[in-house]
Amino acid sequence: MRALVLYREPLDSSVRWNDVFMSKFSILFLSIISLSLSSCALLQEMQGPQLTPLEIQSLQTREYKAPKEHVFASVMTVFQNLGYNIVSADQTTGFISAKSLLQSHTQFTATAFVETIGSVTRVRLSFVKKIHVEEYKNENQVLDATLYQNTFERIDSEIFVRSSH
Repeated sequence: MRALVLYREPLDSSVRWNDVFMSKFSILFLSIISLSLSSCALLQEMQGPQLTPLEIQSLQTREYKAPKEHVFASVMTVFQNLGYNIVSADQTTGFISAKSLLQSHTQFTATAFVETIGSVTRVRLSFVKKIHVEEYKNENQVLDATLYQNTFERIDSEIFVRSSH
């Protein structure tokens, strides 16, 4: 039986190892960079366009030509009509805090600040979505223009009803 011997050139192990290491390292580095960039793009897409603080304030704030007492009571009524439980409310400070029931590990909180400025009563609302799943907890401010618009329309209706009596 004859042994088959293949000719091999002597290997310079340090040169070959460096080439292999650098090529693998480059691939790993590029993979990490592309993954992080795609993650950032996906996160940006999920969060939607970033709003400036002034745009957020504009989205969350309305002014009414009605007494603070009517506006405060109207906001409380609307929160309750939307299914929120009032946690605290103080007409003197104008602060209302409410939260929804926990459904499928998700809970919403709503706050309102009602203040009189000159001849108008200003309302600023804020909605926060909380997710609770075992050890994972996440809170995000809700910046959906439709939600705020619909809530303010309901407040408008409540104020109209209170003012007409």
